[in-house]
Amino acid sequence: VIVFGHGQALATQNYRLMFEHLARKGYAVISPAYSNGFFDRDWRRMGEDYAALAQETMQRFANYVEPNEVIFSGHSK
Repeated sequence: VIVFGHGQALATQNYRLMFEHLARKGYAVISPAYSNGFFDRDWRRMGEDYAALAQETMQRFANYVEPNEVIFSGHSK
């Protein structure tokens, strides 16, 4: 499982081709939307929101994913 944090200037749908490529290779990608747009500069809140959304998603799929099989990745922010 890859928990991916999106960049600032790109909408999350811009990463779709990369996520599809990773899915074809057997990876599940979770990409929580955690900013309020391009001008959002509340870095601490975004970090906390990203971590909370990732944790919530991982708990939801806890029966399917081992914690040591999770990679946190991202672009830009």
